[in-house]
Amino acid sequence: MRIQAKPCVSALTLATVVGLNLGGLPGEALGQDRIILRGLVRDFRAEHPDFGVAPPEGFGHAPGNASLTLVDGRQLLFTGQGYMAISQWRDVQGRSIAPHLYNKAGLNYWTWSEAGVAVNGAISMDQNTTIDSWDSEAGTYDDTMASDAVVATNADETQISINATATLGGDLMVGPDGDPAAATSSGSVEGLAGVLDSIGDLPTVTVPTNLGPSTGDWSIGSFTTATISTWKLHVDNFTVDQFSTVYIDGNVIIRVDQSFNLARGVKIELTPGSTLVLYTLGTFNAYNQDVTINANTMDPSLVTIYQLGTTPIEFSQNAQIYANIVAPNADLILNSDADLYGSFIGQSITLDSDAGMHIDTSPNLATACGPLVIDSAGIAGADTFAGVTDAYTFWQWFHDVPGVNAGKKLSINLTLAPDGMYEYDTDAFYPIDGKLYGNEGAAHNYHFTLEIPMSFVYEACAGQVFEFEGNDDVWLYIDGKLVMDLGGMLANVPQVVEMDRLGLTDGQSYDIRFFYAQRQSISARFRIRTNITLVPQPYNQGLVGFADFD
Repeated sequence: MRIQAKPCVSALTLATVVGLNLGGLPGEALGQDRIILRGLVRDFRAEHPDFGVAPPEGFGHAPGNASLTLVDGRQLLFTGQGYMAISQWRDVQGRSIAPHLYNKAGLNYWTWSEAGVAVNGAISMDQNTTIDSWDSEAGTYDDTMASDAVVATNADETQISINATATLGGDLMVGPDGDPAAATSSGSVEGLAGVLDSIGDLPTVTVPTNLGPSTGDWSIGSFTTATISTWKLHVDNFTVDQFSTVYIDGNVIIRVDQSFNLARGVKIELTPGSTLVLYTLGTFNAYNQDVTINANTMDPSLVTIYQLGTTPIEFSQNAQIYANIVAPNADLILNSDADLYGSFIGQSITLDSDAGMHIDTSPNLATACGPLVIDSAGIAGADTFAGVTDAYTFWQWFHDVPGVNAGKKLSINLTLAPDGMYEYDTDAFYPIDGKLYGNEGAAHNYHFTLEIPMSFVYEACAGQVFEFEGNDDVWLYIDGKLVMDLGGMLANVPQVVEMDRLGLTDGQSYDIRFFYAQRQSISARFRIRTNITLVPQPYNQGLVGFADFD
C-alpha cells in the first residue's frame, strides 16, 4: 500500500510535533517538577492460583485477555482471547504499540469529522472512477498529485463496492462492525484500511432564520447572465435555464425551499472575494450536461452546499463542481465524467462512468496531527490465558475479596527529567514489603496488583505520550477504552501510547485507568515515562474501601 504524509494544522509546526514524540515538552511548560499518582495496591497470598505460576505456553507478552472497554468506567474483564506475541507491533519509530491499535493510524489520526468523504451508508465506485485528493492552495488539480484521501463510512464491508477499474487513492475506514480487509480485497484502495471506534454522527444543520420570508421564485432564461449581490436570498424555486451564467458577488446566502434547478451548460461563478452558502430544502436538480459551480476560482472553501431534502445530489455529463457538500438526508451521485472537488458528508456516495471525487486537503479542510503513522505488524503465536485460571480469579485482582486480598493506598512520584519527560523508574518495585500479608518467608512481598485512577487534558498535535516498561501485566484505559495491552508474565516489553492517535477532542479532560499486576518473584521492573501533566484522582474515586485503607 502507498502511504502519504498528511499536513498538520496545529499551532506547532510539523517538525515540532515529530520532535515531541520522543523528547517531550520543555520542562518549564509543564509548570511543576513532579507528579504524585495515588492508587490502591492489593496484596495476594502466594497460594492464589494466578500468582507465582508459570503459564503452560511460557512466559512472555500475552495480549488479548483484557476487555477492550471498561464496564461502568472502571472494571476490566477477562476475555480469554489472549495469545503469545512472537514479535511486537510497532509504530514508524519502532516503538511497541498495543496490537489492537495496529493499522488504525488512518483512523486515529483521521477521525470521522476529518474525513474528506464521510457517509452513513454505501460507497460505490464503478467503471474507471476515482476518489483521490489534491491541495487547492497548490494550484489546479491533476491526477499525479498525492493520493491521501480519507473516506469513512458507518457501514460494514457489505455496503462497499469498489470496481477493479476504480481507484480509491487514500485511506478507507469502515464501521465498528466492519472488516476493512474484506472491503479492500480488490486491491483498489491505495492507503490504509481501518475500523471506526464508534458510529460517526451526521451533522445537524440549522438554516438561518434571518433571511426573511420567501420572495417566491427566482429564475433566468436561456443564454442569460445575472448577478446575485444581495447577501441573502430566500426563494421557493431557483431555476437557471440552459447556457446561462449566474455571478455571485459578495458573501451570499441562498435558501431554496422547494426546487433547485440548473439546466444544461449553466455556470455559477464567484467574483473575487465572494463566497456562497446554499441551503436547499427540497429537490436538487443539477444533473444536466456541462454544469459548473465555482469552476472559475477552483477553491472549494468558497462554496458550501447544504442539501437538507431527501432527493439525491446528482452531477453528470462533464459537470465540474468546486464545493463542500453536506447532505444529512441525501445521497451524492457522480457519473459520466462528472467531478466534485472539495468534500462530502451525507448518506451515501456513488461514482460511475469515469466520475471523480477529489478531496481538497488544503489547510482549511485538513486538521490532522502530523504525518500518518505507518505501523509494522507483529506476529501472534499460540493462544494463552497467560496463567489466569478463569474470569472469576481475574476479577479478584481489582476487587476487594476478604480472605483473598487486602489493600492499602500507595503513592508513586514521577519526577521531571532533563528531557522534559516525567519518569518513575525502578528495577525493584516492592512497595508493600512487610505489609498487608507480608513477605510470607520470601525476600520480598511479590504478589500484588495496583490500580491508579487519573486524568489529563488532551492537547491536539502536542505529541502527548505515555510509556510503560515492566515485567508482568499492565493495561491502560483512556476514556474507558484499552490503549495499552501488556498482559503476560515476564514480558519485558515497553509500550507507548500516542494521544494524537486516539481521536480525542482538543481541550477535553479524559479519565485514565492504570492496572498493574506483579505475579512473579523473578523480576520487578517498573518504569513510567510521560510528557503529560497527569492529574491524580482521589484515593477512593471509583475504588472500594478497605479496613486497612489508612
